[in-house]
Amino acid sequence: MKLMNLEFNDFKGSIPANIGNLSKLEHLHLGGIHLTGALPLTLCNLSLLRDLTVESNQLSGGLPKDLCKNAMNLERVDLVLNFLTGPIPSRISQCSALQYIRLWSNNFSGGIPAGLGNMSALQFMYLHNNSLTGEIPSDLGQLTKIELLYLQSNKLTGVIPPSLFNITTLYI
Repeated sequence: MKLMNLEFNDFKGSIPANIGNLSKLEHLHLGGIHLTGALPLTLCNLSLLRDLTVESNQLSGGLPKDLCKNAMNLERVDLVLNFLTGPIPSRISQCSALQYIRLWSNNFSGGIPAGLGNMSALQFMYLHNNSLTGEIPSDLGQLTKIELLYLQSNKLTGVIPPSLFNITTLYI
Protein backbone atom coordinates (compact mmCIF):
# COMPACT_ATOMS: atom_id res chain seq x y z
CA MET A 1 0.00 0.00 0.00
CA LYS A 2 1.39 3.40 -1.02
CA LEU A 3 -1.36 5.67 0.32
CA MET A 4 -3.59 5.43 3.38
CA ASN A 5 -6.20 8.16 3.73
CA LEU A 6 -8.69 7.76 6.59
CA GLU A 7 -9.26 11.46 7.18
CA PHE A 8 -12.39 13.00 8.70
CA ASN A 9 -14.07 9.90 10.06
CA ASP A 10 -15.19 9.10 13.58
CA PHE A 11 -12.59 6.60 14.75
CA LYS A 12 -11.48 6.12 18.34
CA GLY A 13 -8.17 5.13 19.86
CA SER A 14 -4.55 5.56 18.92
CA ILE A 15 -2.38 4.90 15.88
CA PRO A 16 -1.49 1.18 16.05
CA ALA A 17 2.20 0.45 16.50
CA ASN A 18 2.12 -2.05 13.64
CA ILE A 19 1.67 0.84 11.21
CA GLY A 20 5.45 0.56 10.96
CA ASN A 21 4.93 -2.69 9.05
CA LEU A 22 3.58 -0.83 5.99
CA SER A 23 6.97 -0.86 4.32
CA LYS A 24 5.74 0.59 1.00
CA LEU A 25 3.69 3.42 2.53
CA GLU A 26 4.45 6.84 1.03
CA HIS A 27 1.45 8.92 2.11
CA LEU A 28 -0.27 8.67 5.50
CA HIS A 29 -3.33 10.88 6.02
CA LEU A 30 -5.05 10.50 9.39
CA GLY A 31 -6.42 14.00 9.94
CA GLY A 32 -9.56 14.79 11.89
CA ILE A 33 -10.38 11.28 13.11
CA HIS A 34 -10.22 11.77 16.91
CA LEU A 35 -6.95 9.91 17.47
CA THR A 36 -5.44 9.96 20.97
CA GLY A 37 -2.16 8.80 22.44
CA ALA A 38 1.36 9.29 21.15
CA LEU A 39 2.79 9.03 17.67
CA PRO A 40 4.14 5.47 17.55
CA LEU A 41 7.92 5.18 17.28
CA THR A 42 7.35 2.63 14.53
CA LEU A 43 6.58 5.57 12.19
CA CYS A 44 10.37 5.88 12.06
CA ASN A 45 10.48 2.53 10.21
CA LEU A 46 8.60 3.86 7.17
CA SER A 47 11.58 4.44 4.90
CA LEU A 48 9.48 5.39 1.84
CA LEU A 49 7.22 7.83 3.70
CA ARG A 50 6.92 11.17 1.89
CA ASP A 51 3.82 12.70 3.51
CA LEU A 52 2.83 12.42 7.17
CA THR A 53 -0.47 14.23 7.79
CA VAL A 54 -2.04 13.57 11.18
CA GLU A 55 -3.64 16.95 11.87
CA SER A 56 -6.69 17.88 13.95
CA ASN A 57 -6.65 15.03 16.44
CA GLN A 58 -5.95 14.77 20.16
CA LEU A 59 -2.47 13.30 19.94
CA SER A 60 -0.14 13.82 22.91
CA GLY A 61 3.48 13.14 23.71
CA GLY A 62 6.45 14.24 21.68
CA LEU A 63 7.58 14.18 18.10
CA PRO A 64 9.70 11.03 17.56
CA LYS A 65 13.33 12.16 17.55
CA ASP A 66 14.28 9.64 14.84
CA LEU A 67 11.39 10.45 12.49
CA CYS A 68 13.83 11.31 9.70
CA LYS A 69 16.39 8.61 10.37
CA ASN A 70 14.98 6.24 7.73
CA ALA A 71 12.46 8.46 5.93
CA MET A 72 14.98 10.24 3.74
CA ASN A 73 12.24 11.18 1.23
CA LEU A 74 9.94 12.80 3.80
CA GLU A 75 8.63 15.99 2.16
CA ARG A 76 5.68 16.94 4.38
CA VAL A 77 5.04 16.75 8.13
CA ASP A 78 1.63 18.10 9.11
CA LEU A 79 0.75 17.63 12.78
CA VAL A 80 -1.25 20.80 13.49
CA LEU A 81 -4.04 21.07 16.04
CA ASN A 82 -2.98 18.31 18.40
CA PHE A 83 -1.63 18.32 21.96
CA LEU A 84 1.97 17.37 21.17
CA THR A 85 4.52 18.48 23.76
CA GLY A 86 8.23 18.72 24.42
CA PRO A 87 10.96 20.08 22.22
CA ILE A 88 11.06 19.89 18.45
CA PRO A 89 13.83 17.33 17.98
CA SER A 90 17.04 18.72 16.49
CA ARG A 91 17.24 15.61 14.31
CA ILE A 92 14.32 16.96 12.26
CA SER A 93 17.03 18.75 10.30
CA GLN A 94 18.06 15.31 8.96
CA CYS A 95 14.93 15.42 6.79
CA SER A 96 16.87 16.77 3.84
CA ALA A 97 13.89 16.48 1.44
CA LEU A 98 11.44 18.20 3.81
CA GLN A 99 9.60 21.02 2.05
CA TYR A 100 6.62 21.55 4.33
CA ILE A 101 6.48 21.42 8.11
CA ARG A 102 3.30 22.35 9.99
CA LEU A 103 3.47 21.99 13.76
CA TRP A 104 1.28 24.92 14.81
CA SER A 105 -1.26 24.87 17.62
CA ASN A 106 0.37 22.21 19.75
CA ASN A 107 2.26 22.59 23.03
CA PHE A 108 5.84 22.33 21.78
CA SER A 109 8.36 23.97 24.11
CA GLY A 110 12.07 24.70 24.16
CA GLY A 111 14.00 26.44 21.45
CA ILE A 112 13.72 26.32 17.70
CA PRO A 113 16.39 23.74 16.84
CA ALA A 114 19.60 25.05 15.35
CA GLY A 115 20.30 23.28 12.09
CA LEU A 116 16.90 23.95 10.52
CA GLY A 117 18.69 26.46 8.32
CA ASN A 118 20.49 23.55 6.65
CA MET A 119 17.22 22.15 5.27
CA SER A 120 17.77 23.32 1.72
CA ALA A 121 14.42 22.07 0.36
CA LEU A 122 12.25 23.71 3.06
CA GLN A 123 9.63 26.07 1.62
CA PHE A 124 6.97 26.34 4.34
CA MET A 125 7.52 26.38 8.12
CA TYR A 126 4.57 26.80 10.47
CA LEU A 127 5.64 26.74 14.13
CA HIS A 128 3.21 29.30 15.52
CA ASN A 129 0.86 28.95 18.51
CA ASN A 130 3.18 26.83 20.59
CA SER A 131 5.34 27.65 23.64
CA LEU A 132 8.69 27.89 21.90
CA THR A 133 11.28 29.94 23.78
CA GLY A 134 14.68 31.49 23.22
CA GLU A 135 16.03 33.23 20.18
CA ILE A 136 15.31 32.63 16.51
CA PRO A 137 18.35 30.75 15.19
CA SER A 138 20.30 32.90 12.75
CA ASP A 139 20.80 29.90 10.45
CA LEU A 140 17.15 30.23 9.38
CA GLY A 141 18.48 32.96 7.12
CA GLN A 142 20.10 30.18 5.05
CA LEU A 143 16.71 28.82 3.97
CA THR A 144 17.00 29.89 0.35
CA LYS A 145 13.68 28.34 -0.74
CA ILE A 146 11.52 29.34 2.23
CA GLU A 147 8.37 31.18 1.21
CA LEU A 148 6.35 31.22 4.43
CA LEU A 149 7.77 31.37 7.95
CA TYR A 150 5.24 31.51 10.80
CA LEU A 151 6.68 31.91 14.30
CA GLN A 152 4.08 34.14 15.96
CA SER A 153 2.35 33.44 19.27
CA ASN A 154 5.28 31.75 20.96
CA LYS A 155 7.56 33.01 23.75
CA LEU A 156 10.53 33.92 21.58
CA THR A 157 13.00 36.55 22.80
CA GLY A 158 16.17 38.28 21.71
CA VAL A 159 16.76 40.02 18.42
CA ILE A 160 15.36 39.17 15.02
CA PRO A 161 18.31 37.75 13.07
CA PRO A 162 19.26 40.19 10.29
CA SER A 163 19.86 37.17 8.03
CA LEU A 164 16.08 36.66 7.78
CA PHE A 165 15.83 39.89 5.82
CA ASN A 166 18.14 38.52 3.12
CA ILE A 167 15.77 35.71 2.12
CA THR A 168 14.48 36.76 -1.30
CA THR A 169 11.88 33.97 -1.55
CA LEU A 170 10.12 34.91 1.70
CA TYR A 171 6.61 36.35 1.40
CA ILE A 172 5.72 38.96 3.99
